[in-house]
Amino acid sequence: MPGFSRGYTLIELMTTLAVVGVLAMIGVPAFTHTVDGQRVGSTSRNLRASLALARHAAISQRYPVLVESIGGNWEAGWVVYIDANSNAVLDDGERELLRQGSALGGVQITPNSPVNSYVRYVATGEAQLTSGAFQAGTFKICHENGRHEVRRLVLSASGRVRSAKDSPGTC
Repeated sequence: MPGFSRGYTLIELMTTLAVVGVLAMIGVPAFTHTVDGQRVGSTSRNLRASLALARHAAISQRYPVLVESIGGNWEAGWVVYIDANSNAVLDDGERELLRQGSALGGVQITPNSPVNSYVRYVATGEAQLTSGAFQAGTFKICHENGRHEVRRLVLSASGRVRSAKDSPGTC
């Protein structure tokens, strides 16, 4: 057929772009909300797994094991190591078991004072401060926008960690 063209008209292209624009306006915020929620959950799971690793290592190695925040800030990450000389410092020759990088974008970790900078497990699997007193505390993990469930990791004196969820809010 002469004069027949196999392209799109300007009206068809504009309609398609309008539909794609509307779908993007609906989909992107929902996707962002989902990603932020996954970041909170992932950080909570990583910290809980690190605490479980430290407890297991303390029991199996029969030495104190520390989970210590990097630079006193849990959001900057943490390191798990065997503290063979019980001085609560990662010294040369002491074995580092895990180093976790900084928290994902917008995630805040707020500990209470007993777990402000470290969690220390002893050979019995109990959590103890370097003074020998029992250690129990709570980490609140949330997103800075406050629109997601707040996750709490609760450390008991026996060394066990349980997780709980709170309604959306800020740390």
